[in-house]
Amino acid sequence: MDDREDIDEQPPESKFKFQMDFFILFTVFGGLLTLGMILVKSSMPLGVGIDQIEVKRGTRASGVFAHDLVRNLTLHPHPSFSHDNLRVRSEIIGSLKSIQQEYSTWNCTQPNPFILRTEDPINLVIKAKNITHLFESTNVIVQVVGKKNESLLVSAHYDSTTLAPGVTDDGIGIASMVAVLRTLAFRTCHQQLESSLVFNFNNGEELYLLGADAFIHDPLFQNVKAFVNLEGTGTAAEERPMLFRANDMKLVSRILKRSTRPHANVIFNNLVKFVASDTDYRPYVTQGRLPGADIAYYSNRYLYHTDGDNIDHASLSSVQYMADNLLDSIDALQVLDFEKTREIVNDDLGLPEFTYYDVFGVFTFVSSNRWYLASFCILIGSVIVFCLLNIGQTMFKDGRIRRLAPTIEATANVVLILGLCLLASIVTGYMRSFVNPGYSYGLPEWNLLLLWLQMVTVSSLVLIMWKSLTVSFGVQRMGQYQLLPEEDVDQRQRSHEERKQEQMRLSRYLPFGINIILTLVAILAVYLFKDGINMMYLSFVHLFYSLVSLVVGWLLESLFRSWIKVDLDQETEHSVWMDYYQEYFWVLQLLIASFVPFLMTFDLIHTLLISLPSLVSEGVQSWWIDFVFSVMVSLLMIPFVPGLARTMPRFFSAIFGLFWTILYLHSLFVQPFSSLRPIKFDYLEQHTLGSHNATITLTSTFSPQQLIQSIDW
Repeated sequence: MDDREDIDEQPPESKFKFQMDFFILFTVFGGLLTLGMILVKSSMPLGVGIDQIEVKRGTRASGVFAHDLVRNLTLHPHPSFSHDNLRVRSEIIGSLKSIQQEYSTWNCTQPNPFILRTEDPINLVIKAKNITHLFESTNVIVQVVGKKNESLLVSAHYDSTTLAPGVTDDGIGIASMVAVLRTLAFRTCHQQLESSLVFNFNNGEELYLLGADAFIHDPLFQNVKAFVNLEGTGTAAEERPMLFRANDMKLVSRILKRSTRPHANVIFNNLVKFVASDTDYRPYVTQGRLPGADIAYYSNRYLYHTDGDNIDHASLSSVQYMADNLLDSIDALQVLDFEKTREIVNDDLGLPEFTYYDVFGVFTFVSSNRWYLASFCILIGSVIVFCLLNIGQTMFKDGRIRRLAPTIEATANVVLILGLCLLASIVTGYMRSFVNPGYSYGLPEWNLLLLWLQMVTVSSLVLIMWKSLTVSFGVQRMGQYQLLPEEDVDQRQRSHEERKQEQMRLSRYLPFGINIILTLVAILAVYLFKDGINMMYLSFVHLFYSLVSLVVGWLLESLFRSWIKVDLDQETEHSVWMDYYQEYFWVLQLLIASFVPFLMTFDLIHTLLISLPSLVSEGVQSWWIDFVFSVMVSLLMIPFVPGLARTMPRFFSAIFGLFWTILYLHSLFVQPFSSLRPIKFDYLEQHTLGSHNATITLTSTFSPQQLIQSIDW
């Protein structure tokens, strides 16, 4: 095809088909994108009032109550043993006593099950580098006595860092516990719980997790069989807290099945090791050897441990989400048939032996890694068998392998597209890291749009230039497959209809190439799993639905062949139905291959967009983060490549390329943060204060890891 030829020169019928294909392609993409955004927004609950009927029935906790309590608790920073810390402790005790007093006014058929303990008998003597420290524990404990002595531990900390009001870290966790206790008061008024509960409002998490360490030495800990820890490493601005770390498959399965709005993902078990902070989950698992779950907020981490962790960045719906999840978790874990976990060696928590995730809080999945590995083997074997059957179908028919060459070429096409997209993300991200390294951190949505434009532009350019590239490298055709013209044929003399047929043939074989590439990606995911990166579930879903779309196409193609007695690879006069099949069946294949994988990948991208860019502040290179998002965008867009091959949108490719160029220049010169941005967020806790342009740096003699490792109980 002449590169100077414009789409407007095509015959009206060919131009209409092009426009229709292009319209269908972007309608499907736009529809899936819109559906994903709606599902993300609809997952947030409305706030429940203090005296709503659900609260009095004991079915839901009041987010309004919790939000108001958070506001009172976090007026100022309240580090351990400060005056504000004592004030917060008094506020918590006052709220708990008011629940007890309220309970005594009701006509309950059950005795008051609440036991409030405000005096903590535990003191820790810590020896670190020949220096002895005394830590006086001031945890506030509430027992809810059930029919059994076995207890579920619910834990959150009420201390903050020196500079942060501590709304998300961890005021919401504390307030949610109080709100849930109030709901349990209504419930236990007439019915006793099956198992007992222990609520640990601990003080000293910001002092190297010493509050939780102290409770492990508490006599009440002896009856604890499992725990749920509430945390926050960012803000709660219209975002969901996530169950991001767990060590028991049965526990996670019960929590996610019971939760009305589950949010969990095993991938974040991997990301924790990149973060220079930890939670009370660690001592409960390493020293207490308890099965448990860590639930935390994770958005806007650049406000973590700063004065930005305030009530302005905590929405009512996010607080309600935490309270609902906590109450559901307690209901799910009323049967405490758990055993002690394995002994932790070298303080290495490792990865769970199971996979768990949710999709928009609607669908959840929990399964052992062994099951996934076995399913992978079956799925990969099915792909190999299908490919052999598909290629051998014509070989046994007339002695020629007519589908091998186009399948290999389609695979090479997909490899080139993905390779160039990933290479482009590395090169452009690496170049930008020298000029504006914080762009992907401060403006993650714009950075994601940039990577999407890059993916579409590169894919379109490869598809447009593919014919010229294969002819230049002397690729030969086999059998009756004529994707590319013979060298002695003048492209200018070929009809538009013939060129349209070439595009259709390319788009028809590209799904086979995509399936082969996804098989290789699945094998890579299994390999990465051995190194502690669990991406198996996402690659499994993409490969499974890609195979389903091919099998459906193969079955319908065989049905048409037997019905109208034609071979689709031969120049035969087609019926009207065959014409419709060739023109529009790609839409059905696209929907099958993309619907579920697109939504799952979109949900994961949304979650990573909230959390992953913040790793720049932990020392991770920004180009590495761009590469990860480029992989996610490639998985999102790969089912749409056959549709792009049909349309060959030269004009739109130029438009996308222009937008990409403008946005990339924007990423080079537009600073993502104002002068008030936080500089660094770790235990050194550097922070830029207001308009005074002054920086306060708080340093510790030991790193958290050094201190914990040097403790001699």
